[in-house]
Amino acid sequence: KIDNIYINSPEAVCGFAASATCSTFKNVTICGYIKSSNLAVGLVDNLFSSDLYNVQNKATIEGEEAFGISANVTETKVDYCANYGKITAINLASGFFGRFNVYEENDVLSISKCANYGKITGSTASGFVIDCYNATLINSINYGDIEGGGSAAGLIYKFFGGKVIKSISIGNITIYSSNNYGGLVYD
Repeated sequence: KIDNIYINSPEAVCGFAASATCSTFKNVTICGYIKSSNLAVGLVDNLFSSDLYNVQNKATIEGEEAFGISANVTETKVDYCANYGKITAINLASGFFGRFNVYEENDVLSISKCANYGKITGSTASGFVIDCYNATLINSINYGDIEGGGSAAGLIYKFFGGKVIKSISIGNITIYSSNNYGGLVYD
């Protein structure tokens, strides 16, 4: 458990590390406050070819861009993870990831059995992922309220291939300046 973390910096900041490759994060909880005038993430900025199991963000995160777990994720399996933290950004904000990439569509490299409980606020906001490429979101739920200055989605903001299976969003979605929203996926 990473407890009582306090970061307030003009630079890009992460609760644990700037990058991780071929790593396993299991039973990790992040608690505290993370703020940046730039990018702010709960766990790791860049995550490649790794496994996340029971990772929980309970930190309040604020930044130009802010994400509960990671900004850029590639070829990674995510199971039983949750965001409880309040995520607030000037631009992009999501409960889990900024970008989630899978090179070839498959159900193994997926986001599975995860939940967002936190309030997510940004110019563009989503419960789980801003940009999702070829991944599968399965058996997951957004309970948190999503507030977008111009764009918002309950689960995924932009979806470039992949699948959403047995996943729902029941949190409120509020848009302040346009009609760019989706209950589950915007685009």
